[in-house]
Amino acid sequence: QAAGAARVYIGGDRIEFPDAPPLISRGRVMVPMRQVFESNYVQCRVLWLAESRQAAVFDQKGRCLLFTADAGEYQILQKDVPAESRPLDAPAMISQGRIYLPLRALLETFSYKVEWNERSRRVDIQDGYPAWRKLLPPEEWAKELKIWEEQLKEGCLPCYIKPYLG
Repeated sequence: QAAGAARVYIGGDRIEFPDAPPLISRGRVMVPMRQVFESNYVQCRVLWLAESRQAAVFDQKGRCLLFTADAGEYQILQKDVPAESRPLDAPAMISQGRIYLPLRALLETFSYKVEWNERSRRVDIQDGYPAWRKLLPPEEWAKELKIWEEQLKEGCLPCYIKPYLG
């Protein structure tokens, strides 16, 4: 299934994947989502729902990208806005106990530019700088993630995504 590893760089800095490296599957770079999307460069909140095999990524705009393992599409959910489905050319997959998502589909939805170098097996990601994204300093982002983790422990999920959970 996976043909090998890839290296991922955001803003010139390498993203480390300590326990589950990026994979190339079906010609697409697949990543365990948390390291990329909760990084200081992207600052999205991540939620893994093991029972339904779904992954949710929340951006600063209030959108949720909802992926289901082995599905050929994902949903973009937002409060008071009809859900939008988008196709994936490589479905989310479970490997090494992690859900792997297609990197390009996710990041381009969040207005990042993604370049793949086949020879070096390297992905370079640059921010497209949309007006709505305001990245916090790393210390503040770390505090925000701790608050998010506490909210999840208390069972707090945005109401608009609950009807879509399996």
